[in-house]
Amino acid sequence: MVDKKHQKKMGWIANAQENHGFTLMELMVVVAIIVLLAGIILPNYVKRVEKAKMVRAEADIANLETAIAMYANDMGGYFGNLTGDISPVNTGLVYGPGDTSQNRWRGPYIKGISKDPWGNDYRFYSKGNTPPHPPEVVPPTNLNYYIFSCGKDKHPGTSDDINNWDVSKYWEKYY
Repeated sequence: MVDKKHQKKMGWIANAQENHGFTLMELMVVVAIIVLLAGIILPNYVKRVEKAKMVRAEADIANLETAIAMYANDMGGYFGNLTGDISPVNTGLVYGPGDTSQNRWRGPYIKGISKDPWGNDYRFYSKGNTPPHPPEVVPPTNLNYYIFSCGKDKHPGTSDDINNWDVSKYWEKYY
């Protein structure tokens, strides 16, 4: 049997008064582990946040398409030659149109029109008005209207635009 005096002499038992905290090496190992974990987690987090914004923009565009279809059904057509930002006033989706003589408006067709996840207005182009688009993506001519978001870069006609005519590229890019 080894007594406590011998254990202390051999360094097996540390005196409580001698052990006051962590060594610098122990702290550096802990910091290195935290930095390593952050380096692994942060890029995935940023990618997931961007993916969530893309999905929200696609859902908003789908909701706008539904509201526009209901409006067109009640009013006998779309917004005419409207081009530009979608607003509650100029579309009649939230508030009735100025001309109520025909009394066909049964809205509101959508609760409100928010900005896209990057703070831009959604844009609307009626048939015959081709929206800005990247050269590799030509909008089809069989649509009655085009809806799009300028995307992360906030510029229309670039490859990060989200629209109602070419959603397949987003699924390939983010999934």
